[in-house]
Amino acid sequence: MNLAFDFNESFNESLSLGNDSIHTNLLADILSMSKNTINKWELNGKINPITTDTGERHYLIKDLLSFKIIAEMFYSSWDEENLIQPIKSFSSIELFSGAGGLALGLEQAGFNAVLLNEVDKHACNTLRHNRPHWNILESDITQINFKPVMLNFNCYVLGCNSKPN
Repeated sequence: MNLAFDFNESFNESLSLGNDSIHTNLLADILSMSKNTINKWELNGKINPITTDTGERHYLIKDLLSFKIIAEMFYSSWDEENLIQPIKSFSSIELFSGAGGLALGLEQAGFNAVLLNEVDKHACNTLRHNRPHWNILESDITQINFKPVMLNFNCYVLGCNSKPN
């Protein structure tokens, strides 16, 4: 069972199907509220659900635009926001990097990987294959001299060991 939730995919799917409503669970996630709070708001008349044939509660988007976060989602200018560039570059050092999942996320967020360390040769081969330009040190962490890179990064990342002992 895949427990990962892609907010953008769910939200866009709701809109692309021609629906003009949001399911209770998605509304709770967007507002960072519990479903219990959403239920209390219904009882107090703050929000009014519509009920589908299957009994699911949905909320009309036009009725939710009074919530700042929802209005910002519909009235923001993503094209303009995507043009924003950082005023300086950011870099990271990652220890126990595995196959690089955290490093890939940081790269997508604009970080430059200064150094990645991993002891597992297969994970290092994956890293080298996917990002040949990254500085990958395949070694036990106790054998690495970090002095040359200590002042050249903004973010220190520690991966978690997912291997059983």
